[in-house]
Order: sequence, then C-alpha cells, then structure tokens
Amino acid sequence: MMKQTVLILLVLSSFLFAGAVDNIGKDPGQSWDHLIDLIKKAPDSEVIFSEGPKIAAKRRLASFESLKKSVINEDFDQFIKDMSNSLDLQVDLSREILVLFPQLKNHLEGFEKGEFGETAIIKSLWKIGFKLSAPEGFGKWLVQNFLKDPYLLDWNLVGMIKNFKNFPQISQEIIDSCLSYQKEESLFPSLYRILEIANWSFKTSLVDFHIQLKQYMDLLNALNRVEPSRLTSAELSKIVDQFDQLSLPKEEIRKRLIFLIESAKRAGLRFDQVESKDKYINNSLRGLDTSMSRSKSSLIWIILSILAILIVLSIDKIRLSLLITLGMKKAAVKTCKRILLRKPSDLKIRSRLAMLYEQLGEINQAVREYQCIKDLSKMLRSREERES
Repeated sequence: MMKQTVLILLVLSSFLFAGAVDNIGKDPGQSWDHLIDLIKKAPDSEVIFSEGPKIAAKRRLASFESLKKSVINEDFDQFIKDMSNSLDLQVDLSREILVLFPQLKNHLEGFEKGEFGETAIIKSLWKIGFKLSAPEGFGKWLVQNFLKDPYLLDWNLVGMIKNFKNFPQISQEIIDSCLSYQKEESLFPSLYRILEIANWSFKTSLVDFHIQLKQYMDLLNALNRVEPSRLTSAELSKIVDQFDQLSLPKEEIRKRLIFLIESAKRAGLRFDQVESKDKYINNSLRGLDTSMSRSKSSLIWIILSILAILIVLSIDKIRLSLLITLGMKKAAVKTCKRILLRKPSDLKIRSRLAMLYEQLGEINQAVREYQCIKDLSKMLRSREERES
C-alpha cells in the first residue's frame, strides 16, 4: 500500500511539475532548469519529449539579443520584424526556428512553389542559415515589382537572392527581364539601378544594355547640372556627341537637350560650330523650326519652369534619389544627413542611410543607424499606443 502511495505521489508530482516547465513569456533559462529537474525526477514523462525540443530551441534563440523578446513571447510577426532589422547572425538556426515557429514551413514551401507574396516574410531568413531555391519566374516578378516600388530591393532581399541555391540562374533571369524593357525610356533610371545592384551585389557581367544605360544616365546628369547661360560650345559639342552615340530610345533626352539649346540662345549664346546627326537637334542649333511648334516650345518652357520650382521645393529628396540612381554613394550619405538634420525621425531616410553605409563598407556606422531605426520605431509605436 505504501509503495503504491509513493508511486502515485511521484506520478502526480511529475505532472504538476511538468505544467510549470514552459509557457509563453517565461524565461527560457528557467524553463531549461525545470526541464532538467523533470528529467531527473520523471525521465519517462511525455512532457520531456513534447516540450523538450521547443525549450531547447527557445533557449538557444533567446541567446541572441535582437531576437530574445519575440522568441520568449513566441510572437511570430514580431520575430519577422526583428529579423528584418537585425544584422547577419552568421549562424544556422533554421532547425530551432522551425521548432518554435512551425507555421514558417508553410511560408517557405509556398515561396518555393511560386507564391512570391511570401517574399516579405522570408527575405531575412538567410541571416540565420535558411537556404532556398527560388522558383522559375522569380527574377521576372522581382523586376516587375521593383519598377512599381523602388524600395522593394532592400539589403534583406539582396542577401536572400545572393544565398539562393540557384543564385546564378536567378541573377541571369533578373538581367533577362531588364532586357525586355529596352524600349521603355521612362523606366531607364529604375532599370539602371537594378542592373547596378545586380552588378555590385551579384557580380554579374555588364551587358551592352547596362553600358548604354550608364551613358544615358551620365548624359541625363550632365543636362541637369549645366547652366544654360554659361554653356560653352565645347561643353555642348561633348553633350551632343554623347547624345548621337546613344542607341537607346532618347526622346526625353532630346527634349531636354533642345530646351537647353533654346535657353542658351535666349541668353545670347551661339553654337555655329556644333553639329548633330539628329535633325531636330540640328534644327534647334541653326535656329530653324523643330518638329515642335513655337507654341509647344513656349508650353514646354512654362511646364519646365514649374517643374524647376517644384524641384527647388523638394530638392534634397530628389537629389538623393538621383545620387542613389547614379551610384554616388558618398554624396548620397551627405544628403541623407542634411535631411535628417531637419527631420531626424524620418525612418525611410535613415534606412537609406544605413544601406548606403553598408554598401560603402562602413559597418559600424550602418549598425548604429539600424539600432537608431529600431529605437525610433519603438518610440513612435509607443507614442501611437499612448495617443490611441
């Protein structure tokens, strides 16, 4: 009778103890200590086999400060946000993550089946050892969506692509997709940026379209910088030669170049020695009517004057976008800092600054900015909660 009573008490104590092994919000270290005690007291307990792997996973994951809170609270959405803001942990935690967040498996499988909407959830997982195979069509999807949203291709997504098992195929697919837009002049700045990212991050070889795009962007930048009233024949001749050499669609460049010539002529300048292979440019140089009527030229003058005013009103952000597009990273960093002096809580600008630091190899500065973004996000979220 005594033996049966002792056995019953042991079994009951094991069940009571098991209930305290782990729960949401509990410190993983305490859960681990309780698990060890349970193993000693009731080594055959089902709780050891059902809860043990999860406790071990939480204990290891919580050792990383950037993940600790979301891991302890088993908050999947917060975990994804934390991963997005963290640096590359350079350790394989894939097994532990799938134990703690089994729902992640559905997102991973969905992506590999072609559900590209899952990208936002899984794009940071390369930092903790996940290596995926991108399905056919991902490169095309990426280019199409990048052209709609230039913020899509952040450093998390770049890292994800670089860690694909089939990375060479996907990088080539990105290039091929860009080539399909060779006639879309309005998309050239965005296409140039994505090809620059591919060349810098993925070490892709330069294709002729990329080289032509660089020449296009250099010319566009030169036209934006030049002052019509100070334009010399030598400067204009160089610009016209660059224009003639472009084999891409260049109607936008043509309009800007004609506008530059007409503006310089209004300032009393003449360019008798400058010639172009383009008849519209030549007509403008010689003072002949171009395909655009005088009324159209006047209208363009008014429109461009209005645009100039708008540019002045928001010069820093426009300059920043242009500098990033042209790959002028150090100048872009200075512009970011100038904007943040006026608006230090602008998270988008801080994110751009952090990415620029990372691309320039200034890792400590990048880490500092990412930490600032994290702290600001918490502060703004806390303020919103108080106001609501």
